[in-house]
Amino acid sequence: PYAAPELVMAGSLTAAVGDETYTLGPGDFAFLPRDIPHSLTNSSQPAARFVFVSSPGGFEHLMDDFVEAAMGGHGPGSVEWRAVEERHGLEFL
Repeated sequence: PYAAPELVMAGSLTAAVGDETYTLGPGDFAFLPRDIPHSLTNSSQPAARFVFVSSPGGFEHLMDDFVEAAMGGHGPGSVEWRAVEERHGLEFL
């Protein structure tokens, strides 16, 4: 599991952390802890730009695995998608 600090550079994001929801704009910072369900949604046009940092390292492998599953026609909820979640110790709600 990964912790994910985010710094918004342009546009806006909606961050949901547990039961709380925040609107983030340029210069705002959010910390998405690994042990609390969280999400980020673009809430601006054009799309928001933000700096994403993952700790510990390895998040790029998760993304590679999801892209591979998606390119094979498998999306959220599929056996292949759930295998990626399990391999990386995550659960998408």
